[in-house]
Amino acid sequence: MYERIIRRMTALLLALVLCLSALPALGENYPFVAFTTASLRLRQQPSDTAAVLLTIPARDALIVTGESGNYYIVLYEGIQGFAMKNYISASGQELPPAAAPTQIPQPGDSGYIPLFSGSQGSPVRALQEALKELGFYSSSVDSKYGAGTKNAVTAFQKKNGLSQTGTADEQTQILLFEGTPKNSRGVKKDVKTVSYLEGAEISSGSQGEAVEKMQSRLLALGYYNGKVDGKCGSGTVSAVRAFQKKMGMQNTGVADKATLTVLYSDAALSIRATEAPLVPTPTPIPTLPPTQQEASFPFETYTLSSVNLRKGASTSTARLLTIPKGAAITVLAIEGEYLNVKYNGKTGYIVAQYAHIPSQYLPGNSMDEDSEAQQHYPYLQYGSSGRLTALLQEALKELGFYAGSLDGNFGLTTQSALKAFQKKNGIKQDGIATPEVQQLIYEGKPKNSRGSKVNVKVLPPIDGYEMRLNDIGDQVKKLQEWLITLGYFNQETGRVFNSATQKAVKNFQKAYKLTVDGVAGEKTQRLLKALAEAAQPTPTPDPYQPAPTNTPLTPENVIVMQNGTR
Repeated sequence: MYERIIRRMTALLLALVLCLSALPALGENYPFVAFTTASLRLRQQPSDTAAVLLTIPARDALIVTGESGNYYIVLYEGIQGFAMKNYISASGQELPPAAAPTQIPQPGDSGYIPLFSGSQGSPVRALQEALKELGFYSSSVDSKYGAGTKNAVTAFQKKNGLSQTGTADEQTQILLFEGTPKNSRGVKKDVKTVSYLEGAEISSGSQGEAVEKMQSRLLALGYYNGKVDGKCGSGTVSAVRAFQKKMGMQNTGVADKATLTVLYSDAALSIRATEAPLVPTPTPIPTLPPTQQEASFPFETYTLSSVNLRKGASTSTARLLTIPKGAAITVLAIEGEYLNVKYNGKTGYIVAQYAHIPSQYLPGNSMDEDSEAQQHYPYLQYGSSGRLTALLQEALKELGFYAGSLDGNFGLTTQSALKAFQKKNGIKQDGIATPEVQQLIYEGKPKNSRGSKVNVKVLPPIDGYEMRLNDIGDQVKKLQEWLITLGYFNQETGRVFNSATQKAVKNFQKAYKLTVDGVAGEKTQRLLKALAEAAQPTPTPDPYQPAPTNTPLTPENVIVMQNGTR
């Protein structure tokens, strides 16, 4: 009897193992680049009866952004849809060899991306590991930003005197990975976890996914024979030294950015190689044309995401290779929705939205144009970030096209929402928020996701723009602060122009013989601001503080401002 029970349990366990092995790998980090193993259809919905958007040729690259049952959610040549998992290789082994991509640093950009509830992937894993190291995070490191991660970030921010938002913003991550933050006991400590930034230095004692990646590469080249455990011990340091010596570099044992660049490049020699070391000359960062210059060809720029380089300006033409994200490219011409580019000695075409395009090259923009829209709204596209992008997301959310977080990062979700808005309003679906598109959103009467023409409540980023009941924006808060200073408003400030704000504006207008309509127009705002600033007490000068002296103007301390300067 016991033997029969044991046989049944064994059979059940075997069946369970077979079922689990048939499931797709769990915890996939999105987005990632994959390749089609055969020709397959891109469908509108995750069903074999759904409408076919197009057919993707075999061995073409695409971007996987998520999954739904037996289907991946993919982005292919700017079109999003669903494709069967069975015909997509997520290993990336078909990826043609290419030099390490050149990252284009943006002015004032540390490289850290904001992380918040719903974020996932390598950046979240590094964040969780660093917070666990400091004693703020006790859950499993699953690379998913959930409630536990948010609480840990909030506790870290509180202990270190930062704004307790629960969002790992740039300031939080810089202190965590590059500063000397306080741990959960209040003791200042440097974390050993290496950040997710490309080229982040790895030395003795470092730990994390970046160390795992480096150990795997050193193991493949024959320099390392230890365990890939993500901990940089004496064996890992010796392997780095051996690699540096082989490549003719200074063998410090510290994997700095230069060492890592060579290690992951095609020039990296194995331990048994007899060739002379070939240390590649760093690819110069392309100089982007300043916005005040006229559009001229060719010009240097970079890719915003991995993209197929094709023989012609069509998805039906042959793929030459896949250009990685952040790679430097030369644009020879713009042909509709495609760019004619040169990369690694090959010339072909890529979809325009996957490359950074300076504003003077965008459609409808030239140095001679000086429309009202272009005076108030800059071009926003994939890769843009900041307050203006956050406002655009807020307006698109109000119109029913955007469902993501208001993080101020113009990514694929924002781009898809903008394309849906453009389609509904009969505008070219290029995913670019031109000044005219933004003017329609904020100042016009666009169609929402249901097809109804409406006025958005989100205020445009224009000083003195008219404010009325139910409007939303930072300008409302400033208006309320002026009214508080003058004694017309006694409630907590916010971003909504509520009935109390309308009443306060009416009382102010009545007192100063203005049209009493409760609408804060340009005239009302100008008078309010002047009176509020005049009512502010003048600070008493400190008798012990020496009076400031006039600093002479020199070429070193003068910033020249001209048309186009931001």
